[in-house]
Amino acid sequence: MDVPYETIKAISQRISSQTIENRRTLHKIPELELHLPETQAVIVAQLQRIGITNITLGKELTSVVADIQGTSTTAGTVRCVALRSDMDALPLTETNDCDFISTHTGRMHGMLFTVYSANFCSMWT
Repeated sequence: MDVPYETIKAISQRISSQTIENRRTLHKIPELELHLPETQAVIVAQLQRIGITNITLGKELTSVVADIQGTSTTAGTVRCVALRSDMDALPLTETNDCDFISTHTGRMHGMLFTVYSANFCSMWT
């Protein structure tokens, strides 16, 4: 299925402010390795905000699995899409000067993980 560029552009513009807010929220709360309770809570809250309720949380590691049911109208059509995003941070001190700097001393999101997770939150919208 080809989606016209103008459609993608319009959707991107509509969700850009929420995407930026999600990224900045996640950037403020960097967590290390597999212990990510604050990050997990943000992701779950975004899913619940748009009505996703079939959510499974990891027990041994902080993961989130959401089962999002599609609405295909084609008889016999079943589609499955798996999306994955890293959410952990690095053990570094952030020296940026911005209003969404890390609130956890000695930890920062120095890679694109907050962008990935913020984009995922927006895609569900």
